Amino acid sequence: FQFHRQQIEGKGRQWAWPSDVDEPLSGKFKINILKEPVSTDSEMVLQINLTAKIPPEDLPVHFFKNNDFKFPTVELTTDNCNFSVISHPKDLELLGNAIDSIYRKIQDEWRIRKVHLFIIAPTTACIRIGQKMQARHHSDFTIYERKPSIGGVRGGFEATIQISSTKVTLVSNSEQLEID
Repeated sequence: FQFHRQQIEGKGRQWAWPSDVDEPLSGKFKINILKEPVSTDSEMVLQINLTAKIPPEDLPVHFFKNNDFKFPTVELTTDNCNFSVISHPKDLELLGNAIDSIYRKIQDEWRIRKVHLFIIAPTTACIRIGQKMQARHHSDFTIYERKPSIGGVRGGFEATIQISSTKVTLVSNSEQLEID
């Protein structure tokens, strides 16, 4: 289920699928290749912009060179980014299919070894993304989170967690958890 902030059928906010939402069309989630790889690329940026779009100036500066992306970059998004982007069970299925497609491309075609992952999405979408990482993808991931806003200025992103096939590392203190 997806948590819905607005009142549903007079019951208040809840974890439920709204009954008045139509089944989404198959092309709801869009995959945009913002920068193609070259044969020597081993790292890439993956932006999952579902709730809102991440302005490029909010990304760490080391991902840019001459005002362009330094690494291959893929964006997964929708035509209407908002907090209710996941409102139907079929949304999760379609999202899973889009993620599978991206992971196949970056793993099987591009042979990327490290993915820098930025996600602006509802909790259920984040869980789906994590499920798909475990199921098929073998690249290392560095996951970024937005820093808190200060004085009304939105914070940029910083690395928080690194996930490899053998361990998870908390970037702030290098604490590790081995994966069996």
